[in-house]
Amino acid sequence: MTTMMEAYEIRAEARRLLNNNWATAVGTVFLMEIILAGAGSMSQIFLFLAWIPMLLVGGAVELGLAAFFINLAEKDRLIFEEAFYGFKNIVKAMGVYFFSGLFVFLWSLLLIVPGIIAAIRYAQAFFILKEDPEVPVMEAIKKSSEMMRGYKTDYFLLQLSFIGWGFLCLFTFGIGFLWLSPYVKTSNAVFYRELKKIREEEKAGTTA
Repeated sequence: MTTMMEAYEIRAEARRLLNNNWATAVGTVFLMEIILAGAGSMSQIFLFLAWIPMLLVGGAVELGLAAFFINLAEKDRLIFEEAFYGFKNIVKAMGVYFFSGLFVFLWSLLLIVPGIIAAIRYAQAFFILKEDPEVPVMEAIKKSSEMMRGYKTDYFLLQLSFIGWGFLCLFTFGIGFLWLSPYVKTSNAVFYRELKKIREEEKAGTTA
């Protein structure tokens, strides 16, 4: 039976996948950041409707990057066009982006810890939407919550393992984040790949 990989194993797998793919990964993430920055600039123009550009673009970018990196995790290759997949399903991408963000915000009103737990709980929603474009928005969020049950600590420890790299990137005036971001996103895609295997085996076991 498949067991969840340790954080260091996930990071090692991410580095293997990124080998010979760093230029494409870094360039694509950088381009997506420029698009987000553009949406942020547009927000200054819209004044009271400042949230609209980020809502439209934020979800599409998140879904596109989920598609981009899950393709690397599952097929060992990067396809640049996948990064724009989110704009093909922009309405649902916007829905997942808005409602997951709203739920995290509401949980955060209690205390910061419930907010962090909520963010982890919904972390797989964009991967789920990528693999099932027909899934309703709230169902994608619900499935993510169910999928993460029992594995939130594993995900948290994986994110925590990048803190040292984050501090080092600060000494590069932020330039290092261009490499750290693809590293983190690839690791998250590997985590989703492994978690999906575990859930599929559990499902197969209950129906056998």
